[in-house]
Amino acid sequence: MDLESAQNRLNIEFNNHKELINDSADSSYQIVRYEPAFNEQIVALQRYLWGPNVALNAAYLTWKYGKNPYVDETLIYLALCDGQVVGMLGSFGVQWEIGQTTKLRSLSLADLVIEPAHRNRKLFPALIKFVLADLAQRNYPFIFDLTASPEVAVVMLMNGWRSLHLQTAHRSNVQQAIATTEHSSWLRTGYHCLRSYAKNSPLLAVGYRKLRFIQQRLSASPAISQSAHPFQRFDHNYTQRKAQNAAPITVQTAPRPAQMIELLSRLPKDQRIRHTRDEQYLTWRFQNPLARYRFLFWADTQLEGYLILQTNRQAQADTAWVNVVDWEATNEQVRTDLLKAALTWGEFKEVELWSATLAEQTKTRLDQAGFCFHNRTGSAVRDGRGERVMLYSLPPERVQSAWTLGNYHLLDLANWDIRMIYSDAV
Repeated sequence: MDLESAQNRLNIEFNNHKELINDSADSSYQIVRYEPAFNEQIVALQRYLWGPNVALNAAYLTWKYGKNPYVDETLIYLALCDGQVVGMLGSFGVQWEIGQTTKLRSLSLADLVIEPAHRNRKLFPALIKFVLADLAQRNYPFIFDLTASPEVAVVMLMNGWRSLHLQTAHRSNVQQAIATTEHSSWLRTGYHCLRSYAKNSPLLAVGYRKLRFIQQRLSASPAISQSAHPFQRFDHNYTQRKAQNAAPITVQTAPRPAQMIELLSRLPKDQRIRHTRDEQYLTWRFQNPLARYRFLFWADTQLEGYLILQTNRQAQADTAWVNVVDWEATNEQVRTDLLKAALTWGEFKEVELWSATLAEQTKTRLDQAGFCFHNRTGSAVRDGRGERVMLYSLPPERVQSAWTLGNYHLLDLANWDIRMIYSDAV
């Protein structure tokens, strides 16, 4: 897409959402920095985003903002109405590696939520204006966001943010059946497009859910109830079938940070931008109380590969969307063994990973395993899910300069190694 076409599309989206852009919120609102006294109200408000479990929400708040390895202070911003918390936008610490020697500590925005009764009152534009003005005083050259919804992304793009749109690889039980037919690649792609359209169409959504429910019931394993957590079936199958698996793969519920880092040290290194994966980060990252993980380790005399699965703690087998958040191996056979074990033992309804920056050989393996690839359109509104990297330059006057760090252009996806493990949403 040329620059003129992209700008025309953005202008159309701006006109359709211009009521969101004005940052003049009602004068009855006050935006303030975080204080511990607000914790109880934050936990209550975040039931609209994190879930209804108060204890889990409190644990998540502490984990993400209180124990983050890269920032010592809690950088949360709150919208108050009559002294009560009605909106929140957080920022937590991240650390990017630029090439093989440079590290950049920065912040990523997250956990935007506004109490339903206070929505459509221009609170988000006012919140983000306050947040960026405050963060500009903290010496970070760039701010990131990996979880912006399409509507939020529109507001951000119109206020100086830039976006890298990502490709996802997706697999479902229906796609697995389609994969055995002739012309399977375009059929899988067609299924995924139809599935996305049906889910987002008010007229088709009810019928789609009924058909999907029937399909899931027919394909379900009788050994495990459909109300079970998706990893319950995975654990059951792993226990029953691991002796039949020739590859030396074991499954755990916790990471092996030291061994994982030692494995990473043996892998070839390129110059792309990626988040730091050291022992400190891996230890912290997988303590997320709102998520459940399964770690598949391929090890003989030493660790040769791992694959990490994630789903929501409160997910059930008939609705869960399971993610592959990280996947490393010393060779393609190990990589293939790990993927095959995850899919065979899991029998998951939906599996997804970010595929934009994967090697072509790995994409071929995914295609052979029944995945289809969903490319982003470049439209913040039309892309119904939020697989994008949003970037903002601080201070704002730097927007006119090149978006570079050293010799790396930040808006060129070829310069990035992007994985789900970097997103706080998993």
